[in-house]
Amino acid sequence: MKEKHVKGSMFIKIVIGIKADKTGAYDKYFSKEDRDFLSQKILSSGWYPYEIYKKCFNALSQVEGKGNRAVWKQWGIIQGEEMIKSVYQSVVAEKDPKRAMEKLRIFFKLMYDHGTLGIDFLSDNEMEFTYIDFDHDFEVSYIVAEGWITRILELCGCKDVKSNFITKSWLEPKDTKLHFTWT
Repeated sequence: MKEKHVKGSMFIKIVIGIKADKTGAYDKYFSKEDRDFLSQKILSSGWYPYEIYKKCFNALSQVEGKGNRAVWKQWGIIQGEEMIKSVYQSVVAEKDPKRAMEKLRIFFKLMYDHGTLGIDFLSDNEMEFTYIDFDHDFEVSYIVAEGWITRILELCGCKDVKSNFITKSWLEPKDTKLHFTWT
């Protein structure tokens, strides 16, 4: 099986947050090898092993997010806005949800070397968003992504954005699918 990777720009803030903690709250989540790896400088342009990224993300979600799904979704909303208003302004520049989602699909391919996004617009104010062959047991990532997508739609001018999971790959052997509506 091919090793999976993630771009440093997705990884760097998580590592900074973990390194900043001096309480020892993260110690139980990482082996000595993990800590050695995390002691290196993470570059935004570099590619890093996906499994250590996932381990860090899961640790952060438990220590800082206290396992609270509402907090995880809020992280996605905040991170989505930060990324879109800084580096990826073009994603929402046209205020067109369909174009924004196409650009998000491209962004995804630039950040992960595995998985794809399926985006189906069911009407002008409804879509289904599917993670295909991504990481079936990474619940926190999907909930953060729900927040990201919500915020991107809002930045495109969509109002009253609502979402729900149609399928949850961490609970059933299917790809994760979300349903979004807005006015």
